[in-house]
Amino acid sequence: MSVGGFEQVAGRSAERLFHEFSGNAEADVTMSLLRSADALLHLALMAAHLGDGQVVDGETLAAAIDRDLPGLVGAAAPEPAGDGGGPAALDADALLGRWTKRGWVHRTVDPESRLERYQLTTGAAQAVRQMRNLRRHTSTATESALAMVMAEVHQIATEAHPDPAV
Repeated sequence: MSVGGFEQVAGRSAERLFHEFSGNAEADVTMSLLRSADALLHLALMAAHLGDGQVVDGETLAAAIDRDLPGLVGAAAPEPAGDGGGPAALDADALLGRWTKRGWVHRTVDPESRLERYQLTTGAAQAVRQMRNLRRHTSTATESALAMVMAEVHQIATEAHPDPAV
């Protein structure tokens, strides 16, 4: 405990905030999608087939997901067993059911044609945008490339002033 009990108050405050943030993260659609164990799988499928805000009929969407899912399953980490199994246990219908249950997609039924239609919710669309906007800022520089740059800098410096001390 420090002066005036500051650390103790900060600890309780941090604990309260932790519980508040946990509840907020569970309730927020964007956070629930980004925090899901299969987030990259879900986001890739959503971005590929629903990411531009379009409304897609259920049969077309299910066919597209079933076509893509086998190639993605090996790369995805399975979700916890209590969460309906990993992606390997899913087909498109099960996946669409999960997305609807979690509030990641809106499912509507056309009253005339009786066709299901799917569209990303605002929170899921935000998660897809967030993933698309991520950029990795890296550079690969080999030793020889750096040596060439240093030689050029040395040449420029020599031309600017021939005295090496300067």
